[in-house]
Amino acid sequence: MRILVTGGAGFIGSMLVPELLTEGHEVTVLDNLTWGMHGLSVNFGKPGFDFVKGDVRDDNLISGLLEKKDVVVHLAALVGHGLCERSKKQATDVNVNGSRKIDNYLSDDQLLIYASTGSVYGQVNGSSCTEKIAPNPPSHYAITKLEGEKIFSKRKNAVTLRFATAFGFSFRMRLDLLVNQFVYEAIKHKALVVYGKNTLRSVIHVQDIARSIMFAVHNKESMQGQTFNVSSSESTFTKEQIAQRIKKQFDCDLQFAESNLDLDKRDYHLSTQKIEALGYRTSVSLDQGIMELIYAINKLKVDKTCFNA
Repeated sequence: MRILVTGGAGFIGSMLVPELLTEGHEVTVLDNLTWGMHGLSVNFGKPGFDFVKGDVRDDNLISGLLEKKDVVVHLAALVGHGLCERSKKQATDVNVNGSRKIDNYLSDDQLLIYASTGSVYGQVNGSSCTEKIAPNPPSHYAITKLEGEKIFSKRKNAVTLRFATAFGFSFRMRLDLLVNQFVYEAIKHKALVVYGKNTLRSVIHVQDIARSIMFAVHNKESMQGQTFNVSSSESTFTKEQIAQRIKKQFDCDLQFAESNLDLDKRDYHLSTQKIEALGYRTSVSLDQGIMELIYAINKLKVDKTCFNA
């Protein structure tokens, strides 16, 4: 297939694109390289790979790139609570208007896979969130991703994937994600302070996010026109449980603080029955991901490009 991946140099895209190429697809990546080129370097010289530096809001560029594509994977966005709060106007422009540009030039026979987030559910006090629950986005980031969902919701050829909190190593590394940040803080300071230890969070390894996108490509007929939560029925933990699993692998001074000091009020787990009923399963456990992160962070050159927050 001929596949366009917007934001393909990012945390998810840099893990997805090599897998698509391995399957023999022709993959074009559109990215403005805000976070650098290193997320793409693994693909250089591979058959079927093409890179275009540009902006998802560019009408002429998008209209040309969408021609003769079978699938569009729309990842391009400003991502994360901190970054979007600091740059609200830009986040709206990129996340909402960028999605609108894709929608404007997408034909009805092209498959659109839209990367959304479980954050759209907001604070639901530990409830299990199915796709039928009305979203209540708690942050500007979640608001813009939900607006993107609404743009594509009228399409029968679109699949919306609401990802749980991502973690794990990526060629474009991020250390501001919950599990990744916990591991980084434990290693950097030999100590970890956890706020809101009893709050729940569903998590998913970035490799499994990439696999879910490929799953949607392979299962177009049964998934298009719908929204799916993406995680695992076995991948919901309290923050305390996550921290204790990190401490088990990397000994550090672990402390817990009052939850009212925690700026992130999300407390829920994603129900994944809908996508699992189609056969999707995750493959990387939390413990495996922590082991990988400990090794990677000890070897990484950590700089500002590792942080969206």
